Amino acid sequence: MDQDSDRLVRPTALPEKEHRVKRIPWIIAALAAALYCSFSVTQWNGFISPSWDLGIFTQLANQYAHFNAPIVDIKGPGYNLLGDHFHPILILLGPVFRLFPSGLTLLILQNLLFAWSSVPITRLASQKFGAGWGAALGVSYALSWGLLEAIAAQFHEIAFAVPLLAFGLVHWIEGRKRAYIEIGLLAFVKEDLGLTVAAFGFVMLLSTWGQAAPRRSFASLKKSLTSRQARNGWLMICWGFFWFVASIWIILPLLNPGGVWDYTGRLSETSFFAPAEKYVTLALLLASAGIIGIRSPLMLLMIPTLLWRFAGNVPYYWGWEWHYSAILMPIAAVSLIDGLSSSSSLKIPPRTLGALGISLSLLTSLAMAWTGPVGSYVRGNYYVLDQRAGEGAVNAVRDNARVVSDFRMLAYLVPGNTLYWEGTVGDATVDTAVISPGHSAHSQHPEEWASKKFGGTWKIVYDQSGFTVLERIDLLTQ
Repeated sequence: MDQDSDRLVRPTALPEKEHRVKRIPWIIAALAAALYCSFSVTQWNGFISPSWDLGIFTQLANQYAHFNAPIVDIKGPGYNLLGDHFHPILILLGPVFRLFPSGLTLLILQNLLFAWSSVPITRLASQKFGAGWGAALGVSYALSWGLLEAIAAQFHEIAFAVPLLAFGLVHWIEGRKRAYIEIGLLAFVKEDLGLTVAAFGFVMLLSTWGQAAPRRSFASLKKSLTSRQARNGWLMICWGFFWFVASIWIILPLLNPGGVWDYTGRLSETSFFAPAEKYVTLALLLASAGIIGIRSPLMLLMIPTLLWRFAGNVPYYWGWEWHYSAILMPIAAVSLIDGLSSSSSLKIPPRTLGALGISLSLLTSLAMAWTGPVGSYVRGNYYVLDQRAGEGAVNAVRDNARVVSDFRMLAYLVPGNTLYWEGTVGDATVDTAVISPGHSAHSQHPEEWASKKFGGTWKIVYDQSGFTVLERIDLLTQ
């Protein structure tokens, strides 16, 4: 890692242009936030829920907002979500949700965090390559497929990891000590990110070795491992591994209802090198890093995430959709900057190489964005449900009800209710059921469906455009 290569590609911006360079990152971030939030508001108003995850995190935020343990009944009656994944950083959702108690709050917060993460990346790129190419890379990052797919998949804990990585990696390149804190906090976002922290410590050691002598040798390795930066690298490795081991083998099993880490079974019975979808994901990551990013040791930070994803037996892990690649986007972008900054040893002129690398990254982002969910929204082809009917169903639910719902309606029903998902409700007693368009209960009499599934006698109190609310008569009339 050459941290003194700021002028290899282009001289620092002239003083009269500095004010413009400083505005560019914030302009791009503001435009990105506007696009992200416009999409999420449309998604929310149209009752589009790709999974039950937003409901889960909304229920968690509601618990934290009222100073309760993160008991998420959607996962199962009495389920402590800290036994599912290790994400204590999500306690920060509590104060925000207390002020704005809605699942939409989580979507907006994630969008703002993603948009904010573009600021340091655009700023560093503008300083090194000039305002024009810096803005191009900033736009490429803001529209990167990993971020847009995560926005479409709705809120997940990695919302906090993305800005921590963006700021942490940029600050490390700039030689700022706060980078260690920012990267170190990743261990509290999700259990596997402890390995990413450890990988960062390894990159620090590798970088120190490269600076110890013109050529790496055993003698220079021995010398580099005693330097201050190497000691910091070892501390990061120990910190990351400690929290990874502690969370996987102690904390999560202790808080999990089954006394185990629930995801052990997802890392087996699959071929690591198949299917071909995995190679497409790798190709997209290389393209997002402009290929030249492979010269940067920071690309090694992708390895822990890619290892568990490709070793997993869940097809969603392998591809470019959902939220799994979001944390890889700041790594790709900063690796591209770092790779270009250290490209003076190549025969291709740095400016030409920079234009090629950034252009490839930008074209990849634009192509993927146009064909993805956000692109469908921009083209006016994004399908949504009847907003008025959906809101009517939510309003038809009594306050403090014990509600069971399909996954589409979960996040909307959290505030003010005890909420269960129909797939994990178990033997919990419920007095209200809410179903949405396309539910199998519509193919029969919903009252009979509810009686067979939850017991008792039910009646329909709201039914419009496929949104149906039922109440259990024998409980509510007692």
